[in-house]
Amino acid sequence: MHPSGARSLPYRDLLRSAAESEPPALDRIKLKEQGQFSLIGTSPKRLEAPDKISGRTQFGIDVMLPGLKVAAIAISPVLEEDLRP
Repeated sequence: MHPSGARSLPYRDLLRSAAESEPPALDRIKLKEQGQFSLIGTSPKRLEAPDKISGRTQFGIDVMLPGLKVAAIAISPVLEEDLRP
C-alpha cells in the first residue's frame, strides 16, 4: 500500500519480484560489530509482565462474545478393553 493510499500492490506480486531478483553479494553485506548491538546481551524491562501476572491482560482465549459457542472433544481416559473382566 502506497503511503498516500492511492495505489496498492497484491502481496503475491511482490513475491514474484523477490523470487526473480538476485540476492546481494556476500561481500556487500556489512554485519554490525559486537559493540553496536543495542538489545543482544541486555535484560530489557518486560513492561507487559505486571499485567500478565495480575491477570489484567486479556488473551484471545479469554474473550467471551455474546452467543459464542464452545466445544470440546471428550475422550475417556479408560480404554474399553480395560473394562472387560
